Amino acid sequence: MTKKLELRHSTGPYIGALVLYVLILFFLIIMSATHSTLTLNKLVEPIVVLATIFLIFTGVLSFINSRYLIFTDGDALVMKSVSLFDSSKTLTSIKLSDITSIRKEMSDVNTAAQLRRPFRRIAIYSDDSFIDVSLKHFKTGDVRKLMDEIRSRRPDLVVPYV
Repeated sequence: MTKKLELRHSTGPYIGALVLYVLILFFLIIMSATHSTLTLNKLVEPIVVLATIFLIFTGVLSFINSRYLIFTDGDALVMKSVSLFDSSKTLTSIKLSDITSIRKEMSDVNTAAQLRRPFRRIAIYSDDSFIDVSLKHFKTGDVRKLMDEIRSRRPDLVVPYV
């Protein structure tokens, strides 16, 4: 992989979070307005507090997700990740020649609850490490290009189609 390829982030998760944010805010307003015992002061304060908390949470998750990168560097594939529970940045690199398998995976309940791996992913394994390519966070066309590049350079591997 001599030409550098960096997977671009998909806007889907961010638009989804914004839609969810607006729906929750709308739901809170409707629910609060239906209770006739509430005055305007009692109505606005909890909505503003909940909306602010949700907005901060969404912003932090969006920032962390934007730091998650997959790119090629010469003949290696590199994953740069930031953990929600660990402030350190982690670089994982696997040479193309060291890839042992590539699988399309989905997290089970325990893995999903830990928030350490993408829920739907292409997992690229070597003997001592792995790289997760999120099917939600990266543009599908870029993931396809990456898989096609690996397939062309390593025809001995079974590479899943995206």
